[in-house]
Amino acid sequence: MSLLTSTKERSFYKWYFIIHIPITIFIDSSVVLGDRFPVWTSLVKWHCQQNNDILLIEKPNWLWWFVLVELVFQLPLFFYFVMNWSILTQPKSQSTHTMARLLKLYGLEASLTTAICIIAIWSRNDITLLHQLQLTSVYLPTFLIPGKLLLE
Repeated sequence: MSLLTSTKERSFYKWYFIIHIPITIFIDSSVVLGDRFPVWTSLVKWHCQQNNDILLIEKPNWLWWFVLVELVFQLPLFFYFVMNWSILTQPKSQSTHTMARLLKLYGLEASLTTAICIIAIWSRNDITLLHQLQLTSVYLPTFLIPGKLLLE
């Protein structure tokens, strides 16, 4: 299996998924769940203030659907990946094939939705170039990191 063959790369992605679990639960979920949880709301407000994240501030309808998919599809995958990460070090089997396919599917879905977020940022003419660059730098890792999985 050629996907994530190096130990450093496997470690990087495992930590990426571990870190992405609380980000999804505490920040991203606010788009769907709203202000129901005060602790989460304060984290989202802090993120929005730090980055002036217009997508999370405005919460367009299309973003609600993207986050719903993240909560229903990606979040369970994050747990699956972390709990079954050792599959990647095993000889080729149905399990390694399944893991590789799920990683690629996640890579496609996550990089595509993030690309749309970045396009939405750049299609706005009511924010400055500096603001567009700042927001792109916030969103770019969640485009590039999953995108690499897709290209493996």
